[in-house]
Amino acid sequence: MNSVTLLGNVGMTPAVKTFSNGKKMAILNLATGERKKDAEGRYTKSAFWHKLVVWGKTAELVEHYVGKGQRLYVEGKLVQHSWKAKTGNTRKDVRIEVNRIHFVNKKAKTEEMTDDLPF
Repeated sequence: MNSVTLLGNVGMTPAVKTFSNGKKMAILNLATGERKKDAEGRYTKSAFWHKLVVWGKTAELVEHYVGKGQRLYVEGKLVQHSWKAKTGNTRKDVRIEVNRIHFVNKKAKTEEMTDDLPF
């Protein structure tokens, strides 16, 4: 099963691309954190960055409503992406292809966005 669920903060304004067929793709980074207790009883924090890819109507909503610092809960799957670098070498990375985004405010209420929205 290939399933990813993350809760974190957006690290940049989403980059949105519109293709010739009108379909949109949004790329954004999401920071998640972890807090651990070390051997001396002190807490340490660490941050992890995740590259998210969003397609279609959800990408349009991301374009208009998601900004840096916003808290999101996302569901999706891992996908491997490859491309040719300017040097001619093939590069690869792993991204999260998002199929659901929930806006999370400070009171932990959520609003769901999916591709089956009427607009």
